[in-house]
Amino acid sequence: LWIVIILIIIAGGFIAFNTGAPDDVEQAIVSDIADKDDMASTTSDFQIENLQEKISSLDLSAIDLMFTGYGPGKSHEGKFEKYSVKDITIENDMITGGVIVFDLTSVSTGIDKLNSHLCTDEFFGCEAHPEATFTFGSAKRIDNTTLEVSGTFGMKGVSKNITFNVKQQDNVYTADFLLNTSEFDFNVALADSDVRINFTITLPEVEVMEEKEEADLME
Repeated sequence: LWIVIILIIIAGGFIAFNTGAPDDVEQAIVSDIADKDDMASTTSDFQIENLQEKISSLDLSAIDLMFTGYGPGKSHEGKFEKYSVKDITIENDMITGGVIVFDLTSVSTGIDKLNSHLCTDEFFGCEAHPEATFTFGSAKRIDNTTLEVSGTFGMKGVSKNITFNVKQQDNVYTADFLLNTSEFDFNVALADSDVRINFTITLPEVEVMEEKEEADLME
């Protein structure tokens, strides 16, 4: 009887102090890729004025991307110190393609032991799969301030379609969503499978040459 009581107390304490992903954050939609050809299809139905110039002037270090993991009685924030953007294609001020590559070995939480633990096969599996990628697939406008973005996310040798919302205010684009990591072969008993992803991208203001020339002529 005492053993049962002790187990009940331990279980109750675990539940009381368990920290899970927040319920008020949207869940990214994760789905299988029906056809490999789908990975290359790209569409977009919204324009960003002078997009080519803004992308060319974008400082990657200014992109704020964070993730938050949740476990018993605690949560930890982290980021990747190294990532790159490649193969961006733009047509008529619309993004039609691009890939973001994350160096998983550069994970940074401010805790060295946790960084090493996240690189094990339970989580990222950095030794066999040192990179994760997001390949742009499509973007469409939901309303004046919201975009729906879809693409292919690849991690640990698994590729899935993911869809999430991005908020726009002038040149600032933000996202806040949960990603179910069990879809990507994470195998952690105590940690919540949902990881919160936050990012902010601020496109720089640019002065188009034609406009500058017109201004100079007027002077």
